[in-house]
Amino acid sequence: MNIRALAALVMALIVLTTPVLVLADDSTDDPVDQLPDIEALYVRAARQQYDFIRQALVPLSSALASPGNVAPSEWEDMATRVYYLTEDLANTAPPTALNSIQGAHNDLKEKAYWLVEWASSFGGPFAGDASISYEEVTVQMLAMLLTETNEAYNEVQGALTVAEAGLELLVVARAEELAEEEAEQEEQVETATGLSDLFGISLDPWDYCFIATAAYGTAAAEEIDVLREFRDEVLLQCAPGQAFVDFYYEYSPSLAGFISNHELLRTAVREGFVDPIVWVVDNTRDLWEPTTAP
Repeated sequence: MNIRALAALVMALIVLTTPVLVLADDSTDDPVDQLPDIEALYVRAARQQYDFIRQALVPLSSALASPGNVAPSEWEDMATRVYYLTEDLANTAPPTALNSIQGAHNDLKEKAYWLVEWASSFGGPFAGDASISYEEVTVQMLAMLLTETNEAYNEVQGALTVAEAGLELLVVARAEELAEEEAEQEEQVETATGLSDLFGISLDPWDYCFIATAAYGTAAAEEIDVLREFRDEVLLQCAPGQAFVDFYYEYSPSLAGFISNHELLRTAVREGFVDPIVWVVDNTRDLWEPTTAP
């Protein structure tokens, strides 16, 4: 058998084999520093917007405490500033990992909308006219407006507190999730390294031979040594073989993972495909194995 023909034959068969080993980063006082950049940027921007909203609520708080010091037309202006800030917050979509905060931001915006609705009622039909005084508003109407506006103000304050607390809880939970993922990856690496030291197995992916690892359930099977030797001595010695190996190492791990999780499939692949490949390669060794000079 011509060595090129043999290489082509095994390249066609060996598609069913691949490496299986899957290898699986400083905490700070503020957990936001542990988040990915896009998430951290969003959290910092949202915190700043919360501060702006609180600052915009201060004049309304003072007005509710001393309504006689505020012209009827000023109520709507103060509430509108609050609304626009909540609108900007709600219209900024959070990253996917923090997406659950969107509901709290929408609720805050809705509460601010009703604050504007009640605050604008102080000016009645003359809203926006700074010359109008409270003499144009009945005592009963004024009392009702103050009550409703105060209630709407408190609801905005409450919704703002909920949003702030909710975001901070999300940040902590997200940081913990990332820390757990990092710890799991480190544990996988440590385990793999330990096995490498214990059994003398290299962690270099090139030392793992195809789906055969999944089929045999170990990277140390003698059959895999045969395939690995054929890869090095034949496939990697010609351009088509090199291209095949590159393609194979890129696309076969997912198939290997699937095989390794199904016992019946592992058996079928091992007995129906990998074993025959090993037999062909091993029994044609005289054709491809380099000869040693005496």
